[in-house]
Amino acid sequence: QRRGFDRVFVEIRGEGADTVAVIRVLEVKDYPNSYVPLAEFTAITDNFETNWRQLRGLLQTKARALAAAGEADAARALTEAIARKDLTVEVWLGPTTKMGEEAHAGSVLAALRASVDARGPNVRLAGGRPGRVSAASSRRAIEARAAAAAPPPAPVPAPTTPPTTPPTSSGSSP
Repeated sequence: QRRGFDRVFVEIRGEGADTVAVIRVLEVKDYPNSYVPLAEFTAITDNFETNWRQLRGLLQTKARALAAAGEADAARALTEAIARKDLTVEVWLGPTTKMGEEAHAGSVLAALRASVDARGPNVRLAGGRPGRVSAASSRRAIEARAAAAAPPPAPVPAPTTPPTTPPTSSGSSP
């Protein structure tokens, strides 16, 4: 069973005391010409807390790195966002993936909103319809997954005979 958030972005905005960090969790689903079932959103439903703990650790490491690099305002903003568990979850769909309207009884989007919004006062599913991934982005992602899953190329065998050295000339030159 796969775990983990598909993508996470941290945006640092503002300056000085007005600096804030925005943590965006993106869940991407691509089911060409089909509806995506609720069971496929385990990263932001069943496994949310496990994934949040893992992400929190990574973000805390990043906040320490920002502080060490002299980015005190950004480090403070990120640390505060982590402490508040302040994050927005965004659903992104492939170019032809379908998802019913949230207003329809029993819709996947309504169930996702209820599950995500119940994770804490500062955790929310982004409002409106899910975003759309372009066909070109979808194609690049498929190619990248295929390349990552492909076995590494076979190593080139070492030569079995030593290379020959050019003959040296003896005698006088003309």
